[in-house]
Amino acid sequence: MIYNFENISFQILSVSTVVHRDGFFEVAGRPYDALSFKLGGHAVFDIDGKRIVNDRGDMIFIPANMPYKVDYSSASSIVVHLVNCNYGEAEKITTEQKELMETRFFRMINSWQEKHSANKIKSYVYGIFDLLDEEATISAVDQELLRCIKYIEDNYTDPDLSVEGICKYTHVSHSSLQRRFHSCFGIPVTQYIQRLRMNKALDMLSEGKASVKETAFACGFADEKYFSRVFKKTFGYSPAQFVKKIFI
Repeated sequence: MIYNFENISFQILSVSTVVHRDGFFEVAGRPYDALSFKLGGHAVFDIDGKRIVNDRGDMIFIPANMPYKVDYSSASSIVVHLVNCNYGEAEKITTEQKELMETRFFRMINSWQEKHSANKIKSYVYGIFDLLDEEATISAVDQELLRCIKYIEDNYTDPDLSVEGICKYTHVSHSSLQRRFHSCFGIPVTQYIQRLRMNKALDMLSEGKASVKETAFACGFADEKYFSRVFKKTFGYSPAQFVKKIFI
């Protein structure tokens, strides 16, 4: 796997958020490698004799100059383009810590948009590889944390979802919950919840089956205007601009 390949080296070309058009495409080999994190939707790749299915939270590495076929459905991704990479295998990369990985990729895109610092992005990529390598060697899982995450995923649509409610349901103290989230994801519980809601909103708007108002309420926001402000702060454009970008 790329994350435990010895002496891996590469340079950063760019980082971007990509909304893929629905449909089947044949893509010629490109002069750069791509490390992609799926934000939402579904994609099936036929590459180098492999069938790779990518859903939300999955990653894929596509080497330079390797042609492939892909079928996209409501798919969006954050993609890091690399050059001079010494790893040449196309592969799917999965993680149990999807929200943590997503946060790392969002940090990369935000950092790139602010400063275009290739060295900073390289440090993020190496950090992601370290996390993946550590995860592959972990034998014990924090079941209490997993239970908290499951509760959040089951109840993110509730505007009244709170840290106190999570603690009460899972029998985990407030301080322990916050400490575990900071240790695992690097962000507070409330930010984790907001990030989850934003990703769900991105999925819904990408499908084109719900209005902005319906999406806001379905993702746990009681105020449509507040939802729009949070969405724009997260993705760089308002929900309406996002819909226009995809469908018009």
